Amino acid sequence: MRAVYKYSIPVDDREHAVLMPPGAEIVHVACQDGPYSVELWATVDPDVTRAERTFIVAGTGHQYDDVQWKHVGSALTAEGALVWHLLERA
Repeated sequence: MRAVYKYSIPVDDREHAVLMPPGAEIVHVACQDGPYSVELWATVDPDVTRAERTFIVAGTGHQYDDVQWKHVGSALTAEGALVWHLLERA
């Protein structure tokens, strides 16, 4: 069986470890809980032991090491004034 779970990543220029089941597939990225967090939704097998995955959020124009991070998705704030980009450690 699979389920869709939601995970929240703060916008604070720091790395965040998220516990997700291996094989979790990210299906959507958006700003739902306010302008300073990015949420991701992933299909998961809830019966599988979780493993750590590492994410950061970068603003448009912010620099990051493209060897270390891969782009997962982008999200606009409700007002559309800011765009955040979710990156996962490669």
